[in-house]
Amino acid sequence: MLNVLVLLLLMPPSSPAGALSSDWSIPARFKSKTVVGRMKGFPEKIVALTFDDGPDRRNTPMVLDALKRRGQKATFFLIGEQVAANAELVRRMAAEGHAIGNHSWSHPYRLSNAEGLRQIQRCDAAIRQAIGRTSACFRSPGGFTNNGIANAARSLGLPNFLWMVSSADTRRIGPSAIARNVTRSLHPGDIVLMHDGPGHRETALAVPAILAEMDRKGYRSVTVPELCRAWDRWLTKKGVRTGIKPRATTAPSPKPGIRSVRRRQSGLGPYSPVEAEVTQRVRHECQHDLASSVGR
Repeated sequence: MLNVLVLLLLMPPSSPAGALSSDWSIPARFKSKTVVGRMKGFPEKIVALTFDDGPDRRNTPMVLDALKRRGQKATFFLIGEQVAANAELVRRMAAEGHAIGNHSWSHPYRLSNAEGLRQIQRCDAAIRQAIGRTSACFRSPGGFTNNGIANAARSLGLPNFLWMVSSADTRRIGPSAIARNVTRSLHPGDIVLMHDGPGHRETALAVPAILAEMDRKGYRSVTVPELCRAWDRWLTKKGVRTGIKPRATTAPSPKPGIRSVRRRQSGLGPYSPVEAEVTQRVRHECQHDLASSVGR
């Protein structure tokens, strides 16, 4: 009897209903790609709401409750070191039909390729321990595309899913501003960046208003893998057999601003929306660190 009890205690938790049956497949055309930028002309009014840096025992349940009330699906990009302490929340995500993504073990920005590989592997191990399967997809911390963890993801064939719409919820803004940032510029096929990790109570409070406005506009939220499969069907129908963008039509280039001119003169390309946001975030963190050191 004692031996049976010990064996039961050592067994990993059973997979939640829906965790293994959910389709997390992603078409081969996205292998090793950085997915960012709008799918112009995509006709279906579906988007992928995504939440980074969880799970959090205060904020994540509020997000899950709001999604469940509206019957909407989302993708949660998890931090591995927070998964073990909140494994029940991860199991609930999977059981309710959401997709679970890998967002690294500890959210580092500066690291080697080998360290990046370990970050991905450790996070996936934690997710597997919680739900019996590895993550559906990957997003690099901070949206970086050329550091060690982004390089490691490419070497593994993982697409790096960034975003087309940002809630800007890393700034000190309230729920109404977060909801407005998401819904005012939403287009069919967009991936939306939000956060449900520690310190993001305002985002959790904004989700019901976001979902209500999406309903009003006729949008439905699906998981990132489901959105990829819809993109793939549309691209295939348009005759695009490889690559992840529709064929571009020729249009006049807008007159570059002074910043773009200066960057090109210095050998750099123009800012992308993701690069601009990440640059601003890193600059803010550096200023915060400097202020803290001066305070000491």
